[in-house]
Amino acid sequence: MQQPDTDKSADENQDGGLPPALDQKLLDQMAEDLGQHYFPQALKVFFKDLEQRRLALRHMGDDADELRKAAHAIKGSAASFGFLRVAHAAEALE
Repeated sequence: MQQPDTDKSADENQDGGLPPALDQKLLDQMAEDLGQHYFPQALKVFFKDLEQRRLALRHMGDDADELRKAAHAIKGSAASFGFLRVAHAAEALE
């Protein structure tokens, strides 16, 4: 699987050092790897899981270990699809 493109872009410079929101090359590669049948399903599962984890984070309280685990899971799955800003935000929580 292809790794996220880490080259700085114009988006990164304009957004205070944040990575681009999306690594289109990585998302395209994931679509190619999974195929037209499985890719939409995988994307749907990703967004459903992301929403569940987001809601769980809101109700987690002060459990730092659980917060770290949830943030780590979000970071990994977001980076796999090329959603770099989501991964960046999760890494900050981690």
